[in-house]
Amino acid sequence: MAVMGKMHLFAMVLFISCLFSVYAENEEERTGFGLQAEIFRKVEEEKVETQDGTFMMTDYTPTPGDLFMLTITAAGIRADGTLSPPQKYTIRLKEDYTLNIPFIGSVNARDKTLFELQANITGQIRKLMPVQYVEFLLEAPAQFQVFVYGGVQKPGYVVATAMDRVTTAITAAEGFKAGGSYRQIKLFRDNRAIVLDISRYYENAEFSSNPTLRPGDRVFVPKADVVVTITGEIFYPGVYELLPEETLRTLINMAGGLTTRAAKSKIEISRVDHNGDKKTFMVNFDEAKTVSLQMGDTVHIPSTLENPEIITVEGAVFGEKTSADQPVKVPQSPLRIDIPFYRGITLLSALDTVGGPSPLAEAEKGYILRGEEEEKITPDIVRLWKTRNQKLNIELLPGDKIVIPMKKMQIFVTGQVSNPGAYNYVKDYKVSDYILLSGGIREPTGDPEGIYLITGVGTKKKLDPEDDVKAGDQIYVSQKLQVYVGGEVDNPGAFTHSPELTVNDYILMAGGISENTGNPRGIFLVDELGNREKVKVQDRVEPGKLIYVSKKFLFKSDQFVQNALIATGWVASIFGVVQLIFNIIDFVEEKTAPAQ
Repeated sequence: MAVMGKMHLFAMVLFISCLFSVYAENEEERTGFGLQAEIFRKVEEEKVETQDGTFMMTDYTPTPGDLFMLTITAAGIRADGTLSPPQKYTIRLKEDYTLNIPFIGSVNARDKTLFELQANITGQIRKLMPVQYVEFLLEAPAQFQVFVYGGVQKPGYVVATAMDRVTTAITAAEGFKAGGSYRQIKLFRDNRAIVLDISRYYENAEFSSNPTLRPGDRVFVPKADVVVTITGEIFYPGVYELLPEETLRTLINMAGGLTTRAAKSKIEISRVDHNGDKKTFMVNFDEAKTVSLQMGDTVHIPSTLENPEIITVEGAVFGEKTSADQPVKVPQSPLRIDIPFYRGITLLSALDTVGGPSPLAEAEKGYILRGEEEEKITPDIVRLWKTRNQKLNIELLPGDKIVIPMKKMQIFVTGQVSNPGAYNYVKDYKVSDYILLSGGIREPTGDPEGIYLITGVGTKKKLDPEDDVKAGDQIYVSQKLQVYVGGEVDNPGAFTHSPELTVNDYILMAGGISENTGNPRGIFLVDELGNREKVKVQDRVEPGKLIYVSKKFLFKSDQFVQNALIATGWVASIFGVVQLIFNIIDFVEEKTAPAQ
């Protein structure tokens, strides 16, 4: 069982390496990548294609559009002495999940597996008629679209069937982006989100962690919280994702455990802090359960058999000897290289072996750590490397560690984003990834079409969200070119600027001047300081300006006149009533007066 567990784990490591699309530089490693990709394509244990092209999968869920083949061979011998030929019927599953089956009628396939449906249909036919052979098979699964987005190389719709799993959809989207999570994938189905850890599928054959797809599914790959690297005396060195509550002990277990040669008391953890400085500290295996790791940490498990007489060079170096007439690739992350010690080896010769400081090095901050007490020696590495002056050279001792710090690897995001600032450089991240790290483009002022690279001399170069960037670049998101319309209009708001549009055009876009309250003769341009300038409706407007329509000046006077008229009406009515009363009194007196 232990061997099988390690085989499963090895397959998982290969799978993850494949999905992250880490291409090697030499032919031998490229071949390895191809093998990993082939393993991934073949790891679909539930799908079996028979020789006649039909499909069988016991837990397959029938999907509208599926094509089935029903084969019936009647029992008995015909009059000419021959066996009855098989009768074949092609049947499609309808949108209401019903099948019209010959001799049976309508059969409901909803909430049934393929195995249950096969047993139901073949069982009914056997009860209805004498048959020599009856078979009901899936001939062609229905195709539908699944939306895959987030941390994948090519987000969008992919074509799938109900035999495909979540990992199939991710592969169709060309695999994970660097930093994409394979342990917190979200499958949105039927108005609920299902969190998936597909490592469980490959490690423990937990099929629920990599379910088959259904029409309407959406697969979201978030960014991983913690991605770390482990090397040295471990069974499966490599890159692993950790969940927030997991520790160094979890990582060691995921990597297959320590080998018998592991130096348990000298586990090294290298970490780049928020200032871009790299620090290394040592822990004991017994402490591993309580040691939390951070994004980008590198864990090294040294060997008890390692030759103590070595020189270690760590940091911003090329990694190998360089030549002035050959192009050299600059490593984007710190390297760690062990050099065999020999009597007479010097700092300069060690630097020659590793190619010297790279352009990303802060060589002026370089130092040597010596002995168990890690005495810090600070030679002038910059002058030594440039001048090769032997007076500046230092003879090394066994166990010396040369550290060449790397420049702060950061990308600066400025302009119309929610949280402008400096963010750690991550290889393979695109412009869009850094904008997301900065909280996204600010609404409504940020312009998604106005993303630029700011050069060292202050010029701007237009960027696409999928463009690559390099350490030290500055990404700038410009403000939308808008004109704002406020005051007495029906729909105040911000509108896209165009040089051809006039004040009147923007007012019309805002629904026009309010009929009862707006003053067509009181239209102003207002600047950021609140200064107002009267404008005409045919005037042009610069971006960023506010068009303000004031209230009617005579509005209150009109109201006064209206109130006065109402009051006059009331007075006239009262006088009329009084006059009517007097007329009635006169009439009564006239009728009741004695005759003369």
